[in-house]
Amino acid sequence: MPAAELWIRLNDGRTLRERYNQREMAEFTRRTMLACLESGAPLRCFDGEDLEIPADRVARIELIVGHETARPPVRT
Repeated sequence: MPAAELWIRLNDGRTLRERYNQREMAEFTRRTMLACLESGAPLRCFDGEDLEIPADRVARIELIVGHETARPPVRT
């Protein structure tokens, strides 16, 4: 299962990242964040610390999905 990240881009050029083990959880969180922005509510996110960001500071929220890497078999 590929991991996913949300990249929260702010108007000042700063990017905050949240990492998720499941794509579905990242998609759910992104939809929730977009709903907050639409209503003008501040965005709560975690980028090494708990942050509350005013809606007018957020430029966009991107979903980035990683690709699983095939590993060679382990020889015993």
